[in-house]
Formats: sequence, C-alpha cells, structure tokens
Amino acid sequence: MTAGQATVSCLLGIIVLLAPSAFFAQASPAKGPELPDGWRELPELALASKPGQVRVESRRGYGDPAHGCFALVQRVSGERARAKAARSALAAGLKARGLQVSGDGEVLAVEGLGIQGRIRTAIRDEAGGRFAAVSAACFYNQRQPDRCKLQCDTLLDRLGGG
Repeated sequence: MTAGQATVSCLLGIIVLLAPSAFFAQASPAKGPELPDGWRELPELALASKPGQVRVESRRGYGDPAHGCFALVQRVSGERARAKAARSALAAGLKARGLQVSGDGEVLAVEGLGIQGRIRTAIRDEAGGRFAAVSAACFYNQRQPDRCKLQCDTLLDRLGGG
C-alpha cells in the first residue's frame, strides 16, 4: 500500500467512526426544559399515565413551592409521536386531578383549584425515524403570581414549540 492509499484509508476510517457519533449527537433524546433557579423535583406532583393513544415514558413534577410555582413535564416518544396527542395526554392527566384545560392549538390554558398556567409541547426528531414529544404544564397559585408567571413563560419558551 502506498503512502497516498494509506492516507485515504485512514481518512475513510475516521469518517466511518465519526459519522455515526455525529448522527447520534444530533438525534439525542428530547429532554425537558431548563428549570428556573431554585426549582426542585417534586415527586408528589407526578401524574400516573393511563393507556391511551400515546405511550408516556415519563411525567415528573418540579417547582418552587415557597413561591407557588409548579410544572409537570411529560415525555412521549415513538414513530408516531405527535404534539397534539402529547398535549392531550397531559391535559387528560390534569383534568383527572380536577383542573380545567382549555384552548385549541399549540398552547393550552390550565386553571382551577386556585392555580393558572399553560401547557406547551415541543417535538424533536430521534434516531431511527422516531420522534419525541416533551410537554410542560407550568402553573402557579396566588402566592407570587407575577414572579411565577415570568418563570413559567421562560420555562415554556425554553421548551420551544411543536
């Protein structure tokens, strides 16, 4: 093998090794939004998921109870994960807890039981033709509504649209 052939062979080997890792880096699983400072996980807020049109992988509760700010983050994935179905699954869980969910579109309103807020969903491509839908319901009570509304707006904006 000549020096030129060895160089070409080495370059092809590097491309073969780097191409899949670049693909997987771009197709990493959808993660939830970055939480505001001072928020922590609140397992007691997590909703149980029921069998439905989508398979819910996870639902976690977060918040800053001292200020009255809370969020539920849900992850759904699959070949047919769609934003509308993911939002509907999260809305159904909230309705089962006695909250009212209204709206028709990318953002739904949540209110009742002394709280108000919104639901938003982002869709991301994953490896193998799959999709991930991350939905967040961010809401707050009357303890510090201006502070919490701003934090919820920021959290939902970080999530993106879907």
